[in-house]
Amino acid sequence: GGVKKPLVRPTVCSVPEWAYRTQMLFYPSGSGSLGLRQLQGYDVRPIDDCPIMHPSLAVLYDDFNVEWDGLRSVDFRVSDTSGQRLVALRTRGNEAPELEVDVPVSIALEKKNGGIQPLIGEPWTFETIAGQEYRFSVGTRRFSNSQAMESVLEVVEAYLRPRPGQTFMDVYCGAGMFSRGFADRCSLVIGIDKDAIAME
Repeated sequence: GGVKKPLVRPTVCSVPEWAYRTQMLFYPSGSGSLGLRQLQGYDVRPIDDCPIMHPSLAVLYDDFNVEWDGLRSVDFRVSDTSGQRLVALRTRGNEAPELEVDVPVSIALEKKNGGIQPLIGEPWTFETIAGQEYRFSVGTRRFSNSQAMESVLEVVEAYLRPRPGQTFMDVYCGAGMFSRGFADRCSLVIGIDKDAIAME
């Protein structure tokens, strides 16, 4: 890039190093189970154990039954602060499956046109990060490691040093991780995103 003598700061490590992912996207493996897509391809590999999966996510994954031909993918997410669990189904069409649940979980259908159809419960979870409460709707971009996000907020805050009198513009703000995180320190916060669901 041509940057001469760039300032390189030490790497900030994620804590914990393992079992941190609170959101993962899975695909039907064809064997009645879910799996992960192989790197640089579409082949799906069933998994029995995943060392980066949060324990609450692992329980949700283990309890999920995928015996339905219309399923394209399943997005599991859990909140490690509120304990809420959410499953987003993506299907080949816009038809909703018949559901039966015996655990507390919200389930929503993500339609091909981008619409969200709640099937059970509300199509979002709440998460408290760095003292701020966020609502993450189905389809919203979010960090899959809330503890790492707190570290990112600290680093960004150290660089920007938000304070009264400043205007903070968050482009591609999504659910407002930075704009909400710095709103009480700036005079004006502007969030811009094409995803209306994320900004609700």
